[in-house]
Amino acid sequence: MVVNYFNDGQPRTIAVLGKEILKMVRFQKKKLGGHYDLTAKQMAQLVKDYYGYENVDVKYDITIQDIKDELDKGNPVIVPAAGRRLYNPFYTPPGPYYHALVIIGYNDRTGEFVTNDPGTKRGKSFRYKYDVLYNAISDWQTRAKAFLVIPRQTSQKPN
Repeated sequence: MVVNYFNDGQPRTIAVLGKEILKMVRFQKKKLGGHYDLTAKQMAQLVKDYYGYENVDVKYDITIQDIKDELDKGNPVIVPAAGRRLYNPFYTPPGPYYHALVIIGYNDRTGEFVTNDPGTKRGKSFRYKYDVLYNAISDWQTRAKAFLVIPRQTSQKPN
């Protein structure tokens, strides 16, 4: 989602996105020997290796204000989450155990983060209350509060 946003922001069909995901899965299997849930650090490495983005940052022990600060810089924020703690009513019950989503904005008046959540067909611009999303943020294995920031790249190498 973030790379699409940076490249041209044009919506992709489910078929096109599905093919891209399968390419990425094949790449992950070749690189890591399998297709696994990834930690924030592993996700950042995948972005570097697959898309050729050099400047990918993982931050730990983050706060709600840290997320807002990155969004204020124009950077979408990717967060790993304990999916069931998001309490999204549109997930297939009981919801994903581990999940990642992109935070694209916030609204202090309503106390909500605006996200693009690939876990549901209704995930575009889905809103989560600050505390709900923050409490669900959990890196795979370590359970640390973490996020990935992929600033707009000036160039990328082909994958």
